[in-house]
Amino acid sequence: MKQALIIVDMLNDFVTGKLGGKRALAVVKPIKELLQRFRQKHLPVIYVNDAHTKTDSELKLWGQHAIKNTAGAKIIPPLVSLSNEYIISKKHYSGFFNTNLHDLLQKLKIDTIVVVGVYINLCVFHTVADAYQWGYKVVVPQDATNSFKASDYRVFLQYFAQNYAVEVTTTAKVIKGI
Repeated sequence: MKQALIIVDMLNDFVTGKLGGKRALAVVKPIKELLQRFRQKHLPVIYVNDAHTKTDSELKLWGQHAIKNTAGAKIIPPLVSLSNEYIISKKHYSGFFNTNLHDLLQKLKIDTIVVVGVYINLCVFHTVADAYQWGYKVVVPQDATNSFKASDYRVFLQYFAQNYAVEVTTTAKVIKGI
């Protein structure tokens, strides 16, 4: 089993900005712990980030956010990437749709991905769904992702386990298993 950590949309606009809030802030510490462990073990870290242009269709639903090359589209300071880590820009919910994420994972010989970030009912959901379709084993530490509402959070964790065979676990268990 070769694992990679995929960090979804831990950007200024999603954590402390326009679409941020307490629920997004709550996952920063667990993600940082996972990030440190993956780095210690020299395992791949991949950031999958919104990088919109002003004409992207998603902006009609959510307003202007994470516009490419703006402060809102930058990774939050506690989780900033290192030069040997990967950053994949996306314009849609899924980290796989119209990106090179699958090709990168294949090149790195990854078979298991640990998916963290925001929001579980949007970008995390679509990334997990596509990962399942590509045949990856998916692990979601429940304390390292969140949603706008608690009810969505619970529903999507259950949905992942029932429909995509996702291992829903905790940050502590992932760290212990690496």
